[in-house]
Amino acid sequence: MAKKFIVFEGVDGSGKSEISKIVSNMLETDYLESPTLEFNSIRKYIDDYSSPIGRFLFYMATNFDLSRIVEEKVKFQNVICARYYYSTLIGYSARSGKSVNDLMSNLSISDENFYQADLTILLYVNRDEQKNRINNRNKGINSSSDERCLYDVNYGKNLAEKYLMAAEKMNWLVIDTSNMTMDEVVKECILNIKAINHVIATALN
Repeated sequence: MAKKFIVFEGVDGSGKSEISKIVSNMLETDYLESPTLEFNSIRKYIDDYSSPIGRFLFYMATNFDLSRIVEEKVKFQNVICARYYYSTLIGYSARSGKSVNDLMSNLSISDENFYQADLTILLYVNRDEQKNRINNRNKGINSSSDERCLYDVNYGKNLAEKYLMAAEKMNWLVIDTSNMTMDEVVKECILNIKAINHVIATALN
């Protein structure tokens, strides 16, 4: 049976990085994050000095490379990834006011340019719980993205709405983590990931 590619998406504070790592470890999959380690040496420079459009194009470029890596790895191993190209598109869309469709059209790209996930899980969190989680992690040392989510109310609302719109359009699984423990979220994710193989196996029989 073909190996599977699972993507975790979500706003800051939704738990996507931590939960995706736990799920990957429990299911013994290969684990990736966007952007991949190969870009770390230049990432901080881009974040600190590049223009918004420059940062957007940089991160889109990293997603093309991530797609290539996933396509190779999934031949041999199930892959779980925290963030993918829609994270980049939605984030810039929320900051710039441009639609995701317009951004893709302007870049002359489509979903077909990227290796597609067998399942994308959107971890949702309400505004109050998001602020609480961000304020209680990293010992109060927040990233620029964290700060924007904490203090720019319009951006935070717009970002969450765009993720939910993408989830509906792309048929992602949405899990509201606002009132769930981490163990509960992990269990829900694993049940849905395992269900993919069950559905495929049933169809083959």
